[in-house]
Amino acid sequence: MGPHREHIRGPPPPPLRHPLLHKRDWTPNVNRNRYIDCFFTDSVEQHLRDFLNEVNHLSGSKIDNLSSQERQALRELRSKENIVIKPADKGGAIVLQNLEDYISEAHRQLADNSFYSPQSSDQTLEVMKKLRSLLQNFETDTQEDIKLLLPPNPCSGYFYLLPKWHKIYALLEQVVLDSEKPINDENVIHLARKYCITPPGRPIVSGINTPTEYLSAYVDSFLQPLLKSIPSYIQDTTHFLRRLQEIPYIQEG
Repeated sequence: MGPHREHIRGPPPPPLRHPLLHKRDWTPNVNRNRYIDCFFTDSVEQHLRDFLNEVNHLSGSKIDNLSSQERQALRELRSKENIVIKPADKGGAIVLQNLEDYISEAHRQLADNSFYSPQSSDQTLEVMKKLRSLLQNFETDTQEDIKLLLPPNPCSGYFYLLPKWHKIYALLEQVVLDSEKPINDENVIHLARKYCITPPGRPIVSGINTPTEYLSAYVDSFLQPLLKSIPSYIQDTTHFLRRLQEIPYIQEG
């Protein structure tokens, strides 16, 4: 039996359905191919045993890449309840922020009624009712598909902020005296404390386990392939550089 024929023998495949509507419970049939079974039994299991032995050996003699003082400092920072540790919105930095400043920025943004409105109670159950009613008219094969688009134990979204540390420099430029300039990486923290400048936060609402999480992913799977047809679409930095090369040279003046 050839390697390709082994995968196409047997009963015809089931009707094509969207991958997000499939339950993640498929396992391959046993004894489909004795060569594959032999490979997994002998080779893969041996590799796993060797890997576990190596991990067990290293776990007893692992080398810490931090000094004892640095490790102690991390433990102390983690135990502090008056600071917030978040990744910066851009640049890959880690920002340690006063908890009061973080909460104050969150209140400032949530008080903007053009984006947020206070609710007297948790709206999760109400949203689930609306979604179930909407999905009743959804063209799927069975009612089981509808269940796969709704989380079993939904909850409300989680609001948090990522500090826009890169904006600190521009904010300081507006208030810092000329005698204290230029602002650089060495004095920026000192000046931010002196003038009580805190970075604005990028608001994020985590959609994990919210009522629309699965449905959003389902819709997104159809929209993603269409993005490339938009004239302004840029895939990544390499794509952007290629697009720049397509622009004709413009002489100065």
